[in-house]
Amino acid sequence: MKAVIRVKVSHQAGFGHWVRQCHLAKALAKSGYNVTLFPDDYERLGPPPDGLVMAPVKSQNEFLELLPSSINLAILDIHETIPELISQIRTSAKYVVGFEDLGSGRNHLDCLIDSNLPPQFCREIAEQVKTLFGWNYSLLAPEYETVSKEPRDFSNGIQSLLITMGGTDPNKLTSRVVAPLLESFPELKITVVSGPGFIADENFSKLLKSPRVKNQAQPNSLAPLFLQHDAVICSGGVTLHEALASGTPAFVVPQVAHQEVLAKGLEEEGATRLAGQPGKVNHDTLIQALQTTPANLDSMSTAGRKLIDGCGLKRIVEFLSKLTSK
Repeated sequence: MKAVIRVKVSHQAGFGHWVRQCHLAKALAKSGYNVTLFPDDYERLGPPPDGLVMAPVKSQNEFLELLPSSINLAILDIHETIPELISQIRTSAKYVVGFEDLGSGRNHLDCLIDSNLPPQFCREIAEQVKTLFGWNYSLLAPEYETVSKEPRDFSNGIQSLLITMGGTDPNKLTSRVVAPLLESFPELKITVVSGPGFIADENFSKLLKSPRVKNQAQPNSLAPLFLQHDAVICSGGVTLHEALASGTPAFVVPQVAHQEVLAKGLEEEGATRLAGQPGKVNHDTLIQALQTTPANLDSMSTAGRKLIDGCGLKRIVEFLSKLTSK
């Protein structure tokens, strides 16, 4: 069976959508699909993971021109579609599935997958569209199935902190987060993740001179880092989902507005703490949040794992296999 995945990736959009669709592509390939990835033509994208075929495109028109004439499944992770695009894809694809589609085209899909929406939100979607909503469909790497079961110990509070503000950090939040923490927590050890689209500036280079700050450049996986640290500061998106599955208490400084909305909802569940506003770092709020007790850290860890168990990829692949076998 043939499948194509159209996914957005850019400095502003980050790498989260690309990373998760690579996980899905590899899982589909193992299930017998012939998969081609169509990401945006972003200069920092780099080569695809081993065994995957990639064809970067500069526009939706170019994607449509390159679309094979007959495919079983088209997956769209581009956030906003229109009905006309879905209709054009249907001339080649038997089934069209979308991820987190906020456009009018979502009511013309065969299936809409959105782990950030509660299951009851299906009432807002056209009746003929199958919806996979809720945390059960958080698409993470398969390793999180086991990572989600690893024991965690927060009895000593936050002694080590992971900071990862996305694959590109478009608002340059990393340096603004790290600097006040070094002053306020003299014993704190910090690991900073710089993703493939991260652009280091002079402030960042100065921070790395501190013996308490380590830089992990483009790690293959964040999973081991989550388990090695007592907490994480992140901007939201896929990284936040990974933190929840790993049982790592997450303090969110969002890059964009929808990440703030997501963090507020998770804060109500007791799974995260919102410690900033979109593109802004509130030092006092952040420092106060990190002074939380070991009991609160343990509670956040437990709450996060109750929401995301790391098995979302398996559930999605099982559904897509049933869909395309009809």
